[in-house]
Amino acid sequence: MKPRELTIAEKAKSALIHHGWRQGFPRFGDGGRLCLAEALAVACEAPGLDTSDGIVAAAHDAARRLGFADAYDVVAWNDTPGRTIEQVLEKLDTWA
Repeated sequence: MKPRELTIAEKAKSALIHHGWRQGFPRFGDGGRLCLAEALAVACEAPGLDTSDGIVAAAHDAARRLGFADAYDVVAWNDTPGRTIEQVLEKLDTWA
């Protein structure tokens, strides 16, 4: 059986689990934790997307597949007071 490639959502979940999740702006000493938008950008890094513009465009596309207008909408949703890591991971499970 040939292994399948992970989806962007699966890669983003892995990044969040590995690095940790956060809300708001990165802070010095936060251990490199990621918000959902950053996790999507990390997950979109791939050969052929060697420019930041390509990664940003891919992150916007990934955001739309999760039901957001764009990656900026992801940031607002991620930073909603009371949001939890469980909700973030569940949102990634809705990948269409």
